[in-house]
Amino acid sequence: MKAGKFPQVSHRRHHREKSVETCCESESDTDKRHTFGRRRSFIRPDRFDGVTPSFATFKAHFENAAQFNRWREKEQLAHLKASLVGAASQCLWDQSPECVSTLDKLWKLLSDRFAGQNLTEKYRTELRNRRRKQGESLDSLCTDVRRLLIMGVSRSNVDSP
Repeated sequence: MKAGKFPQVSHRRHHREKSVETCCESESDTDKRHTFGRRRSFIRPDRFDGVTPSFATFKAHFENAAQFNRWREKEQLAHLKASLVGAASQCLWDQSPECVSTLDKLWKLLSDRFAGQNLTEKYRTELRNRRRKQGESLDSLCTDVRRLLIMGVSRSNVDSP
């Protein structure tokens, strides 16, 4: 080993630790102590094409990632736009730029288009016709029936007294 490599490695480590410390200046001393010297992991949000996963699942995963990654609203909007593919990405260009300029407006647009009430009847029909497939475990059947039950209940039924 060459003796000249060690100062470079040490310098790189010092620079990395310094950048982690700088990143944590606004946090408390306790948080700084726990994150000093190690890299923080990030959650990458899933892609959404308007079909799979369901809109409710995508939104829950995205909001979890945004909270974990500590994204501000502007960052959330950028990541949400980047997560849209296929039919869902069409929302970005087939509406006026004003309709997708804020996080709330984009969520509303996506919700209106992909989580509409018209899907409620579809899920109810699927639930009525759902049968256990050959070789399917009871756990898998139960999970799917539970999903269909949740998706088949209209929001108006839930909100009414």
